Amino acid sequence: MAKRDILSVADLTPGEVEQLVKQAVKSKKESWPQALAGKNIALLFEKPSLRTRMSFELAASRLSADTILFTAKGSSVTKGETTLDTARIIAPAEIPFGLRIIDRIVNF
Repeated sequence: MAKRDILSVADLTPGEVEQLVKQAVKSKKESWPQALAGKNIALLFEKPSLRTRMSFELAASRLSADTILFTAKGSSVTKGETTLDTARIIAPAEIPFGLRIIDRIVNF
């Protein structure tokens, strides 16, 4: 499968879905790589989401990455800064991040 952004499972062909499921099953049987050892991943959450946060943190942990959690409550949102503003501040530091925002299109 060619590298591309996938925004919805509807963007995949049935063959690509089957290929992804087969790769996931294979990956679960293998030990997790140390691909992100010594790296940080910033997690930005505009809205509390236990399942999403746990999924992101578990994935990062399995790849040996550390996570830095930013929530709306713990950021400068109280001063009028948006979660997207925080993401734009982090971006130049070249720290990869997961972003959970409330129902809107994001343009960087």
